[in-house]
Amino acid sequence: MLLLNGTGKVKGELVLSFSKFRIRMIELVRELRNTILTFNRLVKLLFDRARRQKPCIIFFDEIDALCGKRDRSADHENRVKNEFLVQIDGVDKDNSGILFIAATNLPWTLDEAFRRRFQKKILVPMPDSAARRRLFEIEIGDTQCNLSQADYEQLTEKTDGFSGSDITNLVQEALMGPIRRLHRATHFKQVSRISVLNSNRIHAEE
Repeated sequence: MLLLNGTGKVKGELVLSFSKFRIRMIELVRELRNTILTFNRLVKLLFDRARRQKPCIIFFDEIDALCGKRDRSADHENRVKNEFLVQIDGVDKDNSGILFIAATNLPWTLDEAFRRRFQKKILVPMPDSAARRRLFEIEIGDTQCNLSQADYEQLTEKTDGFSGSDITNLVQEALMGPIRRLHRATHFKQVSRISVLNSNRIHAEE
């Protein structure tokens, strides 16, 4: 299954919805920083482990970081692509009970042979109003704030077209508001713990 577009949180929620399966989630960008020269062996070990723990889901995020077109790749990257193809095809191996999911925002950069291996290609849309509201609730979490239900509705309406990462950045900017005020301060006074907690509350206008 190949997930196209979408955001990290949305794609992650789709994968986690298969909660009854073992899930192996691989962030390629992080893995490639340290293991690019031996990643083909890592791919083989990953699939071997998944076959021993079936049923299992293998989820690769940002698959385009590794499986781009071969005419643009170095020799060691081509070896990794070939290993992927061998493992997905299950040559001399039993892949029943294993669901391989990859996600990309750049499907046109994927190698054609790799893209053909996916029987299903699903376009993950941008979050709708209900999803955006839920994302705000997740990002704010248990942070003390005075946001009302009406404030959440207003935030949801004003963020039409925002991705999950956009909403994450928006909330982080609001959380950094008190820190920025501290940087601009020229005088300080001793306050109680209650006053400090109140000063860290998120206001809807931020």
